[in-house]
This record gives sequence, C-alpha cells and structure tokens, in this order.
Amino acid sequence: MNESDYRRNVGIMLIDDNEEILAGEARYYPGEWMMPQGGVDGNETLEEALWRELLEETGISKNQATLINQHPQWLYYRLRRPLTENNHTFLGQKQRWFLLHYNGPIPNAQEIVEKEFLQFNRVTPKWLLAHSAPVKADIYTQLFAYFL
Repeated sequence: MNESDYRRNVGIMLIDDNEEILAGEARYYPGEWMMPQGGVDGNETLEEALWRELLEETGISKNQATLINQHPQWLYYRLRRPLTENNHTFLGQKQRWFLLHYNGPIPNAQEIVEKEFLQFNRVTPKWLLAHSAPVKADIYTQLFAYFL
C-alpha cells in the first residue's frame, strides 16, 4: 500500500447517553447512512479538523459536544472511484476517528451549509452497519469494538 494514495481524514462518532450514534443519510448516496467525516486541510491538526468538520457537516459546535476518546490508529478504506484534489489523485482515505458525547437536538440537514446529508437521526450500531456503505462496514465494525 502506498501511503500517499490515501487522503488524510477525520471521522466523528457522536454518541448520546444511550450509546446511540448520530448518523446522516448521505446526500450523494441516498439510502446509505454514515457518520460525519472530512479531510484534513493543509497544516491543520487532527483535532482542528475534527471541530471544523463537525460544525460544517452537522452544525454542532465545539461547546455542544465533549471529546471522549481518539482511536489510536489510522483506519483505511478505498474510495468507490479515485478522488483528485490539489493535483493529486487519491485511491482511498486514511482516517483518524474521534468519539464525542452529544445529547443535543438532532441537526436539521436543510439548515447546514455543507450539504453532505439529506437527514440525521440517532441509530444503534447494528442499524448503522446494516444501512451504511459496504466500503465503510469494516471501519465501523472496528470503531464499535474499540469505542463501545
């Protein structure tokens, strides 16, 4: 595996007191649900990317959620088709995942500036695995085993 073929990315698992996960229906893949995630910009730290992506994709600010844990390893998956960004083509993403606690309201996807999701809901890990993209199922399984 060539490390440079994988784009740096952060993933965000938001759980509530019942250990239900905030997930969204993917705008570009209706019917597939996923947790918020996004690329790390330039010299941005992973934690800076976490809070920026959380706000951009869900409208949830840093003072509304509590950071609980960070997965110790990069987790990799291949994209459905290559992504070209800044004259570099990526075959997949390498993600560092963060676990956050959030008991606030379910975001309204129509009010979010970044239109990544059609809608949000709180779901169980089992439900999310059954309704997520096949390319993400392995990562989600690893995350649930580590975080929950």
